[in-house]
Amino acid sequence: MDQPSGLMDSALGFEVKVHTSSGPKCGTFNSLWLKLIGSDGETPPVYVNEHLVPGSTCQVLVRSSSTLGRLLIIRLCLEIRPSFPNQAWHCAWVEVRRLTGEGKTEAPSEVQTFLCDRWLRPEDGTIELRSDKLCLLMDETEEMLRQERFKYLQNQQELIRWQKFVDGAPHCVTLSLPELGPNLTYTHTSSANNLHYFKGFESQMEPWRSFADLDAVFAQSAHKNSVAKFVQAHWKDDWYFGYQCLNGSNPLLLRQTRLLPPNLSVTSEMLHPFLPEGSSLEQELLKGAVYLLDYEILDGIPTNVVNGKQTYISAPLCLLHLNQQGQLLPIAIQLQQKPGPQNPVFLPSDGDYVWLLAKIWVRSADFQCHQLASHFLRTHMMAELFCGATLRHLPHLHPLHQLLMPHVRTSLQINLQARASMLAAGGVFDKAIGSGLETLPVLLSRATERLSYRSLCVPDDLKDRGVDKLPQSYYAQDAQRVWEALRLWWVGSSCTMAEMMTYCRTVSSKTGSPTSILMDSHRAQVSLRLSTPEQKWRSLSP
Repeated sequence: MDQPSGLMDSALGFEVKVHTSSGPKCGTFNSLWLKLIGSDGETPPVYVNEHLVPGSTCQVLVRSSSTLGRLLIIRLCLEIRPSFPNQAWHCAWVEVRRLTGEGKTEAPSEVQTFLCDRWLRPEDGTIELRSDKLCLLMDETEEMLRQERFKYLQNQQELIRWQKFVDGAPHCVTLSLPELGPNLTYTHTSSANNLHYFKGFESQMEPWRSFADLDAVFAQSAHKNSVAKFVQAHWKDDWYFGYQCLNGSNPLLLRQTRLLPPNLSVTSEMLHPFLPEGSSLEQELLKGAVYLLDYEILDGIPTNVVNGKQTYISAPLCLLHLNQQGQLLPIAIQLQQKPGPQNPVFLPSDGDYVWLLAKIWVRSADFQCHQLASHFLRTHMMAELFCGATLRHLPHLHPLHQLLMPHVRTSLQINLQARASMLAAGGVFDKAIGSGLETLPVLLSRATERLSYRSLCVPDDLKDRGVDKLPQSYYAQDAQRVWEALRLWWVGSSCTMAEMMTYCRTVSSKTGSPTSILMDSHRAQVSLRLSTPEQKWRSLSP
């Protein structure tokens, strides 16, 4: 990667422009000092004698009486203004132009830009900005920049440490909410959904007694919500059950099967009425038209007591068939893993409400898996793991840092809040969810054991589960588009083996189940030795 040429100084100085971001809260009353640091020297601190208001550009002349060499770093420092409130400041970038002997700037090509795009506070001390070019460790040509890089990461690793949340699950950071600072926190800016008609339900002890009660809820919540109205009209339909498996809140469990699980007590004769005329279960399996939901991960887990009543969770197996119209329809449901006389297989022909109740049990099991495994583990806990590893091992100018941080930087705040409230004693999971807090360590450790590097790669996961080409799998289509956009951004970059090995080892060692992740991540590390970006990418798949 080409390095910025850097600005060679003269004794006449530099024109520096400091850009404040345009957000309404990006300005500050605090005072700003800056210093230019080159390969051969540095300037004294210079006071920026302008107000840092949102969207403003503050210009300052910086003179140097000695040679700076190549301009490498801009050091910024906020200072509290007496008698004014201490407010964070969001700096967008800083521009530097070399001045000529007549006090004029050189051609625009001589402008050097130092990106910031972050919040600064007096209590953070000095902040050092580098050139706007992304840079890998192997591309650092200045020893000063290499040392600054190591010093920054050393400080990050002292600040951000790991701790266990539950045994067998990914680790979490030790930071508290105040320690996160403004760059790793967020505030809600969008208008909240209308929750007026849902308030008060958490204090109701009695269950709904009929579908008429459910209709009453929809009458209010779906009054101006076309999606809610559609769900109300079709939630009992078999085709919509299958549609939810592909595009609902948890589209990660459905997989194609060509061999029935030995603990699912179905026969070809049982399912013959629900298959195309002239076909058989064996033929549909060979065609790849049979899909399976297997909630084996829930088998034998402890359950909760809600409002003084014991809750129950099934561990069902659900068989679905892709019909000639492209609809995915459930054709058999067994509610527990161990077959036997007390664990019958329910069929669509068993009567409307018997079949509907069997589907509800499946949806209940899916909810438990979605909340703790698909959502909390794979989204929240893994995002925090990657966020922590990125902050500890990759500086701001590393391409992977730039790729990951916009997606994971808010995970620390939301996870800290979740562990302190939703997942704590007296929280939602404790008071209202069938799985409860006793289930938490069991289910998270089981789900972590089943986690692999390949399952986190969207194209591989979709292909392995046989849902990548289903015409009605809109989640699969959209997810692959997002993945491809990220791939095209990243494919032109490469990392040093030392950087990536450190990063991958951190991630794998903090998952709680390091063996599979470590083996997969090692394969990813080895792939980086290949010559072209496309070869690197393809080698991540076995």
